[in-house]
Amino acid sequence: MDKNILEKIMFGLVSHGIKKVVVYYEGGGDSGAIEYVHATQDPDIGYYDLENWDDEYLLNDIDTGLNNLIEDYCQEMLLNDIEDWWNDEGGRGYVHIDAELGTYTINNSVRVTEYEDYHHEGNLKDKNKK
Repeated sequence: MDKNILEKIMFGLVSHGIKKVVVYYEGGGDSGAIEYVHATQDPDIGYYDLENWDDEYLLNDIDTGLNNLIEDYCQEMLLNDIEDWWNDEGGRGYVHIDAELGTYTINNSVRVTEYEDYHHEGNLKDKNKK
């Protein structure tokens, strides 16, 4: 990965006046993908509000190149280092980025199938009599 990608991302966010970014990802089977990147210039909007926006605040509509840089960076530098959200039952989550502080938080949810175990014994002859 390009060593200057973080500089490019931060410069792009600052140039657009973007204060917060939310990246939503989801996966399962043996693949996963970033579904969207939302961004806002309003520092007072909470991350959980940003998660629930419709397509009105898609970063892709503001700057496709910046959107792609953020997706690539999140995938390679952040999401590949956390719990497996793309295999088996999969998972989903959000990456929250504070552009002013340069910090991130990841809320990752992994789907888990549970099994209930039972043990049964018997005599084949008795079973056959029924």
